[in-house]
Amino acid sequence: MNSFNKAAILILLVIFVSGCRVETRDDDLVLQLYFSPSHHESWSWAASTEMLFDYHGIYYSQSELIDFSLDYFSYTSPSIYDISWLFWIVGGLDSYVTGTLSFAEIRTQLNLGNPILLQYGSYYNERHLVVHGYDRNGYVYIHEPVYGTRVIHYDDLFNRYLSGRDYYWESSLILID
Repeated sequence: MNSFNKAAILILLVIFVSGCRVETRDDDLVLQLYFSPSHHESWSWAASTEMLFDYHGIYYSQSELIDFSLDYFSYTSPSIYDISWLFWIVGGLDSYVTGTLSFAEIRTQLNLGNPILLQYGSYYNERHLVVHGYDRNGYVYIHEPVYGTRVIHYDDLFNRYLSGRDYYWESSLILID
């Protein structure tokens, strides 16, 4: 390869890399939260719980959480309140369940280092995801265990199309450090 071709490739590489640069601003925040895909469509709660435990340095697999739920609650689809209790009895982590949150409340919790578990659907037909970041334009970073990591606008949190159905944001679980 001659010198001209090498220089052209180097210039194109520099242009490409500089165009892909992601800048964060002082008022943007993304918590470094490991993503865990759901091993089963109805295990979004277990995958979300696994991510939050991992964030706090506590390691339980989805299978272990499912087994624990079956042994402790006698079922494998715990409610958001059961999950809150599970954080306490398995990991010693205090939490509370509340309704939907404003964007300012999400920012406050994330600034405190608290990722948030969101519950969609009814008591017996729930789906879960984790909010772990935000930007200054009203977007939030979410881990949806069945669908992957996404960046969506805060307004789009209220209704999610999951597993072929519409789900509405019912409640939020916040771990307290």
